[in-house]
Amino acid sequence: MNWVSGEYPKRLYKALMHSSTVISAWKDGKLCGLVRVLDDSEMLAYVHYVLVNPKYQGLGIAGI
Repeated sequence: MNWVSGEYPKRLYKALMHSSTVISAWKDGKLCGLVRVLDDSEMLAYVHYVLVNPKYQGLGIAGI
């Protein structure tokens, strides 16, 4: 995937590890999509980003 955060793998890893929730989608061992959620554990949840590899866009990976 090509996003700015991907240029800093150590920082990205640390950010994901400190996220409230991370949901990922995989196919054949390759990351297809990722959702990162931050929350205060009481009243607020914020979807920080939803990323889908362009190869897999339009296939419902980020849908409900």
